[in-house]
This record gives sequence, structure tokens and C-alpha cells, in this order.
Amino acid sequence: MKLFNYTRCLCLSFSLLVLASCNVENPIDGEQYIKQVYLVGAYDKLQGKEVAYGSEREIFVSVAIGGTVSLDHDVTIRLEQADYINIDNYNKKNVVGDDIPYEAMPQELYNIPSWEGTIKAGEEYVRIPIHIYADQVNCDKRYIIPLRIAEVSDYEPTPTDTVLMVNLKMVNEYSGTYIISGTNVRYENDEPIVSETSSLNTPRTMIAVDQYTVRLFHKVESEELTNADKAAMKLIVNPTDNTVTIEPWKDLPILKGGGTFDVEKHTFTIWYHYMENGKEYRTEATIVKNKS
Repeated sequence: MKLFNYTRCLCLSFSLLVLASCNVENPIDGEQYIKQVYLVGAYDKLQGKEVAYGSEREIFVSVAIGGTVSLDHDVTIRLEQADYINIDNYNKKNVVGDDIPYEAMPQELYNIPSWEGTIKAGEEYVRIPIHIYADQVNCDKRYIIPLRIAEVSDYEPTPTDTVLMVNLKMVNEYSGTYIISGTNVRYENDEPIVSETSSLNTPRTMIAVDQYTVRLFHKVESEELTNADKAAMKLIVNPTDNTVTIEPWKDLPILKGGGTFDVEKHTFTIWYHYMENGKEYRTEATIVKNKS
């Protein structure tokens, strides 16, 4: 009888031990980190966004929440404009020499319909839209929209890398890197002097100016902005027939010119006459989009 009671007690104790162990939570099933809300890209300070010229364009910034466990409820975030001193500090650390400094984008050039966004339960981030009035943006400005998290309905914003500076890069269908190849021939009395012919083959970067215009630097001239007035031209594409009009950016002495744009091959075929050291020259060139 004593042996029976002892065995019974032993079995009961074992059962209770098994039951208790089943109720112990696995530590890795819970949150492994402090949940914090952050602006995606703020770690790098500057986040580039390509914006195509046109009327009104839309870009997005993302606000995310870290952690190992999915949200079980909605979390609302409100953004605000960050202090412009962040742009000044970035310029001091990263802009050197003749580089164009970054500047705050004028508020009349963009609109944030709502500064608030909600990360839904079970999700990891929310995207907040920014509307850009692209046709009004100057291609030679390095605009920044500085943002920071102002308020969170639950959890805390990350204490570091709190400011995201959104930098716009304006593009159009024709902008990008190209290879230009062709010839330069001296002209006299509307006739070519074939003996004074030189070849041209060099990479060039087409900068979007507006929806249908790009800036091209003459021959192998330096593509620095400070050189644009005297050494750059505009290629203006007529979207109805893809003919190209060529005009000086400012002071480059172009006499006349024209060309076409092949949409399928993404290639310009151009010609133009210009003056150099009191002599007239004609450039004929093919400009092919770099596919790499």
C-alpha cells in the first residue's frame, strides 16, 4: 500500500512538472529588441529621389518600425519639417570646392497632402506621399526637403539618425549618360575644308532641363556647371515628330543646328555650326545612350 501511494505521488509530481513546463514561454517568441520608429534612409542622411519633369509628380518617404514581432495594433506617425540647420551642417561636411551647395526646397514647389501616416497591424512600414510641382524646378539647384518624426502614437522614434533629407534629381526621357561620336570640319564660304577635319568620341552626360530639353556640353568641354554658360547647348525635342532644335545654353556661339531623336534606339543624330577663334566649324554626331 505504501509502495502504491509512493508511485501515485511520483506520477502526480511528474504530471505537474510536465504541465508547468508546457506553460513556460519560449524567450525567443517575444520581442527581441526595443521597438522603435524610424525614417527609412535617415541613417545615410541624404536620400536621392529621381523626379521626371512634367506637371505634378509624386514621390514617397517611408516610415518603418523595427523589432522581431509583428505589430498587433495600428501605430500612427506624424512628420514635420526638420530644421534647415541640418542642410547647412551637411554642406559643411560634404560640399567642397566649386560643388553646388544643397539648399531647402522652396515650399511653393512641393506639397505634403498629409503629414500623418499609419503603420497597420501586421505591417512594417507606411509610405507618405510628397507632390512635386516638377515643371517649376530649376535643374541646377540641389534641393532638399528635410523631414523628421514629430510624434508617434505608440513606441518611441529612434534617438539617432532622426532627420531624413530628401534630395531631388530631375530627369526626363532623354537625360542620362551617352557616348557622342562624330566629326568636326572647318567651313569656309559654306563649303567644308576636308583637310581640317577632326574626330569626336567621348562620354557625355545629358542633364534634364525640362520635360523635352536636355543640356549637352560642346565637344570634350568640362561638364562643370561653372563652364555651362560658355560651353553648353540645349537640345530641344519636339515630341510630335522627334525633331531636335539646337540652341546655345548662353554664350556658346552656335550659328545654326538641328537633328532627330530615335525613340526606339534612344539615339540623337545632330549637326550644328559654331564659331571658334574666328572660324566656322560644323559638327555632325551621333549620341547613343549608354546602356550600362
